[in-house]
Amino acid sequence: KLVRITDATVGQSGPGGMEFSSDAEVDGRAITIAASATRDTTTRRVTALDASVDIAEVNEAAAGGTLGAIALKLAGSEGSGENASRLTASLSFAGS
Repeated sequence: KLVRITDATVGQSGPGGMEFSSDAEVDGRAITIAASATRDTTTRRVTALDASVDIAEVNEAAAGGTLGAIALKLAGSEGSGENASRLTASLSFAGS
């Protein structure tokens, strides 16, 4: 497998927040990752989490490619007291 990272950034987005983004290529397929998280600076609980991974459709010239574009999305937060923790995920395929 050939993996190439073309861009990656991690940064703080205010007190208790962070962001991550990356563009990469794996065997000719473009991959984009974006994520952010924030936490309460007092309780240290994660108050928001959002992440997405998008994988482009395989280049027609690449051998053996059968999957089209793929998208994965995650969102959630830590619970407290009567509020339950939550995590939602969605996955989609296109052009398969």
